[in-house]
Amino acid sequence: MTDYIEKFEQNRKAELEEIQSFETQICDVLQQASKSLMMMNQLSGKEDFKELKADAKFKGDQAQNAKKTLDMLKIEYQKKTEENKNLENLEIAIDKVTIKINLIFL
Repeated sequence: MTDYIEKFEQNRKAELEEIQSFETQICDVLQQASKSLMMMNQLSGKEDFKELKADAKFKGDQAQNAKKTLDMLKIEYQKKTEENKNLENLEIAIDKVTIKINLIFL
Protein backbone atom coordinates (compact mmCIF):
# COMPACT_ATOMS: atom_id res chain seq x y z
CA MET A 1 0.00 0.00 0.00
CA THR A 2 2.86 2.32 0.80
CA ASP A 3 4.28 1.68 -2.63
CA TYR A 4 0.93 2.64 -4.20
CA ILE A 5 0.76 5.88 -2.21
CA GLU A 6 4.38 6.77 -3.00
CA LYS A 7 3.91 6.19 -6.74
CA PHE A 8 0.39 7.66 -6.88
CA GLU A 9 1.42 11.09 -8.25
CA GLN A 10 3.74 9.52 -10.79
CA ASN A 11 1.07 7.00 -11.89
CA ARG A 12 -1.59 9.73 -11.93
CA LYS A 13 0.60 11.92 -14.14
CA ALA A 14 1.26 9.01 -16.52
CA GLU A 15 -2.46 8.17 -16.70
CA LEU A 16 -3.38 11.83 -17.37
CA GLU A 17 -0.77 12.01 -20.16
CA GLU A 18 -2.17 8.82 -21.68
CA ILE A 19 -5.71 10.21 -21.45
CA GLN A 20 -4.51 13.45 -23.09
CA SER A 21 -2.89 11.39 -25.85
CA PHE A 22 -6.13 9.47 -26.41
CA GLU A 23 -8.13 12.70 -26.49
CA THR A 24 -5.76 14.15 -29.09
CA GLN A 25 -6.01 11.00 -31.20
CA ILE A 26 -9.82 11.04 -30.94
CA CYS A 27 -9.89 14.70 -32.03
CA ASP A 28 -7.62 13.91 -34.98
CA VAL A 29 -9.85 11.00 -36.06
CA LEU A 30 -12.98 13.17 -35.74
CA GLN A 31 -11.37 15.93 -37.81
CA GLN A 32 -10.40 13.44 -40.52
CA ALA A 33 -13.93 12.02 -40.51
CA SER A 34 -15.34 15.52 -40.78
CA LYS A 35 -13.04 16.33 -43.69
CA SER A 36 -14.01 13.07 -45.40
CA LEU A 37 -17.72 13.86 -45.01
CA MET A 38 -17.19 17.35 -46.39
CA MET A 39 -15.33 15.91 -49.37
CA MET A 40 -18.17 13.45 -49.99
CA ASN A 41 -20.66 16.32 -49.90
CA GLN A 42 -18.45 18.29 -52.24
CA LEU A 43 -18.44 15.39 -54.67
CA SER A 44 -22.19 15.56 -54.94
CA GLY A 45 -21.73 19.32 -55.19
CA LYS A 46 -19.34 18.73 -58.07
CA GLU A 47 -21.94 16.56 -59.76
CA ASP A 48 -24.49 19.30 -59.24
CA PHE A 49 -21.99 21.78 -60.66
CA LYS A 50 -21.46 19.57 -63.71
CA GLU A 51 -25.22 19.38 -64.21
CA LEU A 52 -25.57 23.14 -63.84
CA LYS A 53 -22.68 23.64 -66.24
CA ALA A 54 -24.32 21.32 -68.79
CA ASP A 55 -27.63 23.18 -68.37
CA ALA A 56 -25.88 26.51 -68.81
CA LYS A 57 -24.15 25.23 -71.96
CA PHE A 58 -27.47 23.97 -73.34
CA LYS A 59 -29.17 27.29 -72.62
CA GLY A 60 -26.22 29.14 -74.12
CA ASP A 61 -26.46 27.01 -77.26
CA GLN A 62 -30.20 27.68 -77.42
CA ALA A 63 -29.56 31.42 -77.04
CA GLN A 64 -27.00 31.30 -79.87
CA ASN A 65 -29.45 29.41 -82.07
CA ALA A 66 -32.15 31.96 -81.28
CA LYS A 67 -29.76 34.80 -82.15
CA LYS A 68 -28.84 33.13 -85.45
CA THR A 69 -32.53 32.64 -86.22
CA LEU A 70 -33.26 36.27 -85.37
CA ASP A 71 -30.42 37.44 -87.61
CA MET A 72 -31.68 35.26 -90.47
CA LEU A 73 -35.23 36.56 -89.98
CA LYS A 74 -33.98 40.16 -90.02
CA ILE A 75 -32.19 39.51 -93.30
CA GLU A 76 -35.29 37.83 -94.72
CA TYR A 77 -37.41 40.78 -93.53
CA GLN A 78 -35.07 43.23 -95.26
CA LYS A 79 -35.22 41.21 -98.48
CA LYS A 80 -39.02 41.07 -98.39
CA THR A 81 -39.21 44.80 -97.64
CA GLU A 82 -37.00 45.53 -100.66
CA GLU A 83 -39.09 43.21 -102.82
CA ASN A 84 -42.23 44.98 -101.63
CA LYS A 85 -40.74 48.39 -102.49
CA ASN A 86 -39.70 47.07 -105.90
CA LEU A 87 -43.22 45.77 -106.50
CA GLU A 88 -44.69 49.12 -105.44
CA ASN A 89 -42.31 50.90 -107.81
CA LEU A 90 -43.21 48.46 -110.56
CA GLU A 91 -46.91 49.07 -109.89
CA ILE A 92 -46.36 52.83 -110.12
CA ALA A 93 -44.43 52.37 -113.37
CA ILE A 94 -47.19 50.16 -114.80
CA ASP A 95 -49.79 52.78 -113.80
CA LYS A 96 -47.78 55.49 -115.58
CA VAL A 97 -47.43 53.37 -118.70
CA THR A 98 -51.14 52.55 -118.60
CA ILE A 99 -51.98 56.24 -118.34
CA LYS A 100 -49.70 57.03 -121.30
CA ILE A 101 -51.23 54.23 -123.36
CA ASN A 102 -54.72 55.44 -122.52
CA LEU A 103 -53.77 59.00 -123.53
CA ILE A 104 -52.41 57.78 -126.82
CA PHE A 105 -55.41 55.67 -127.71
CA LEU A 106 -58.09 58.01 -126.48
